[in-house]
Amino acid sequence: MGSNESKPDDEHLLGDTHNEITVLFDKIKIVLIGCQNDGKNKIGNAILGKNAFTYRNTRKEHYLKDDNTIFGRRITLIRVPGWSQDLSSDDIKQFKIQQVIKDSVKSFKDGPHAILLVVKRNTTLTVRTRETLEKLLGSNVSEHMLVFSIDGAKISFATMIDHCAERRQTTIDRCKKRYHLFRRCMCGKQNMELIEIIEDFIMKKKAIHFYSIGKEQPKPERQVQQLATLVNRLKQRISDLSEYISKLQSRNQTETSKLRRTIELKNEEIRNLQAVLRQKEEALREMKEETERLRSNQRTTEMSALHGRITKLENEGREREKELQKMLEENEQKKAEIRTLKEENQELKDILCVQERKRSQIHRRMSNGTESLELCVLPPTDYNCSNIEGGMEKFKQAGMAGKIFMFTCVLCNC
Repeated sequence: MGSNESKPDDEHLLGDTHNEITVLFDKIKIVLIGCQNDGKNKIGNAILGKNAFTYRNTRKEHYLKDDNTIFGRRITLIRVPGWSQDLSSDDIKQFKIQQVIKDSVKSFKDGPHAILLVVKRNTTLTVRTRETLEKLLGSNVSEHMLVFSIDGAKISFATMIDHCAERRQTTIDRCKKRYHLFRRCMCGKQNMELIEIIEDFIMKKKAIHFYSIGKEQPKPERQVQQLATLVNRLKQRISDLSEYISKLQSRNQTETSKLRRTIELKNEEIRNLQAVLRQKEEALREMKEETERLRSNQRTTEMSALHGRITKLENEGREREKELQKMLEENEQKKAEIRTLKEENQELKDILCVQERKRSQIHRRMSNGTESLELCVLPPTDYNCSNIEGGMEKFKQAGMAGKIFMFTCVLCNC
């Protein structure tokens, strides 16, 4: 797929293949990073199939985002400003670029499918830059990163792991086994090959999306759904390729020599897809088992938590019943106290009524011409009303005989 070894005579046989073959991903999300002046604009424009990034609009301190629908795929690409020399330096500008890299990756809700790193030809990243990227995005960022470089009119690529495994070769011929090379001609076939390279890389990764540090991981059910979709599309693509080969083989025998190479390439692609399909089916099976195990553990945990909650509620219910019983008893006591207070209040009312009657009698006597009237409440000392007579005698001796007194006993109201 995407090899420049294909003969020119075969190009017309491959031209319409992408219209007949199922795409693996309807949407592809990419983050493009790298040093300054290493060719990020050229790579980004080649992927999108349009002149999206230019020198003028990329001299910014924030990332640029653009998208395009090409060959049945909606591709969204974010281009991050380039750093100078070493990303790990303490320069304030480098620090800002580090933050922009983090923001660009997190801007995708489900995370990007791939991170493309552009470097100069025959160079490798410094150890400090790789460590800085891992610190910014996560230790597994290398698994989701493709490395691109431009050499004149050619573009080469390698996975980040292969790129760092050994130093790149200095000649094109010596690195063919590890790097795909093609001319940067911006033609449809070249654009298609570049997109298929990225799609092939995403397909073979263990995880379809990259989730950076601090990014919430998707639920297991979501991961199973994504992987199941990929497995189904792999099966469909294998079927489409087989059908396409059958069509080629049914052509006129005079074209057999021209078709042989094309059929061999498609058969090789089918074998590669079948190998990936077996891996993904096994990964899907393991993921389903793990998801079911997590669900089972979750149900057990939920049941245990529910049982504990029920027990707690039962204990709380019993405590509430005790509190309610206590409140009812206190309520009965309050009712008894209220009844007692009502009885005492009624007695006081009766006493007041008696006193009011006696006051009325005094007022009537005064109104009948009595010179003076004074009311004296004399508490008896021995519960005997005869004390009143003794009290009157004392008043007479005190020279108060000219006045009329009314004595009342507070015990018997006589």
